Amino acid sequence: MEDIISKSVGDFNQFLAGHEITLKKRPGSTLISYAAIIGKKDFSFLHSINNYMKTPARSFYFRQPDKAFAFLAVNSCIVISENGPGRFASTDKKIKEWKDKFLHNLDIINTRRIPLFVGGMKFTPEHPDDLWNDFYDSSWFVPEFMLIENNGTNYLVYNFIYQKNIDKNSLADRYKRIFESILNSPPKSESGTNTIIKEFEGGSPKDKKKWKQLVSAGIEELLDKKAEKIVYSRKIGYVLNKEPDFSYIASFLGEKYPGCAVFAFHQNNSVFFGATPEKLAVVSNGKIEIDALAGSAPRGKDDAEDEMITASLLTDNKNLIEHNFVVNYIVSSLKNFSSEIEKSATGIKKLKNIQHLYTGITARLKSAGTLFQLLSELFPTPAVCGVPRKTALENIKKNEPFNRGMYAGLIGWLNIDEEAEFVVAIRSAVIKGNKLFVFAGGGIVADSNPEEEFNETELKLKPILSIFQNEN
Repeated sequence: MEDIISKSVGDFNQFLAGHEITLKKRPGSTLISYAAIIGKKDFSFLHSINNYMKTPARSFYFRQPDKAFAFLAVNSCIVISENGPGRFASTDKKIKEWKDKFLHNLDIINTRRIPLFVGGMKFTPEHPDDLWNDFYDSSWFVPEFMLIENNGTNYLVYNFIYQKNIDKNSLADRYKRIFESILNSPPKSESGTNTIIKEFEGGSPKDKKKWKQLVSAGIEELLDKKAEKIVYSRKIGYVLNKEPDFSYIASFLGEKYPGCAVFAFHQNNSVFFGATPEKLAVVSNGKIEIDALAGSAPRGKDDAEDEMITASLLTDNKNLIEHNFVVNYIVSSLKNFSSEIEKSATGIKKLKNIQHLYTGITARLKSAGTLFQLLSELFPTPAVCGVPRKTALENIKKNEPFNRGMYAGLIGWLNIDEEAEFVVAIRSAVIKGNKLFVFAGGGIVADSNPEEEFNETELKLKPILSIFQNEN
């Protein structure tokens, strides 16, 4: 093992020496990403998540089980934190400042889809409250190091700011310590942690009655044509008897929901996590892919019942109206950025306990450098907000009795080349101290039924609650 580490440190020093003349000519600071292959051996960093989610440092985990892609980002060498309605533009400006000050050897990973900036944005800009004060309206960082698992090969990426007076020996020593800590990590635990949860707010019969009254009032506004769709959400709080095992949480969600994006975003004393089925945007080689996911039904008890429910969902007027709002909104938003927009036939996306109407939308972007402009047009979509967006947002802010924070916000990553992936942070929860807060929502249209909408949110709460109910 010492030979492996020594060789890797030697390769790192050789990389710096090979770019010494280039670095001396550059004014100011340079962001450097140095990648090393860890190997194709049976190596998993899932067991490391638990430790990193409990330290003061930032960390971010993202995994797509059915795509053999995952990464764990730890610590930070650049932090971009923005508040207010200008968060998209200001975040974009600060990221672009590094475009001409970037040096790397990432070609060894053999893909352009390598995260650099990771993080997310809240559902909307909002006044900070106790639950969400560890997150800004826009929270992004370049990690000090990342472990990447891609198509069976594992990589370490070490990111740092290089300045002309920097001590190269200290850089090599830090790189060596990181590499050693990875290779010396103990095997991951396969068991749960017996975390016990006790409900303390949001799930009582009284709370159910209040939420159904909220939905009924929303339906009245829809019937009065003040809006066409409004998405209302619920928040339920639980007390934990001990800190949960985040390695177990990540493993559980990845196993049970392989078609989802599993994530955990840790800042200060909070961890926001979930398994979302909704892809907001994947950008690669100037092409964007977006999921329209709205309209829901439960899974059947057997294949026959499941297919019957699927057939009903595909012809259900209420759900089709809700779904088409999302599709039309996305297509309209893309028209300013692309003249080549395509959409698939509407089908079904099936998850373990729920199924959704689904339409895939793709477009070729007209020009580079417009990613955050496009995101500001797209987000929040009618799937988590409503139609018209401004009216629905005003209604949600006025009537929902809590701030959504990162729930229903966007989570993901991007790099200097505008390769990026963002998901909508639904089927999610936040842990702060010994408190767990779980969220779920549903789209309300004119012919919605409050009881059915409540039952739909109960289905959507299950992915998170089942983590604790299934622990050994």
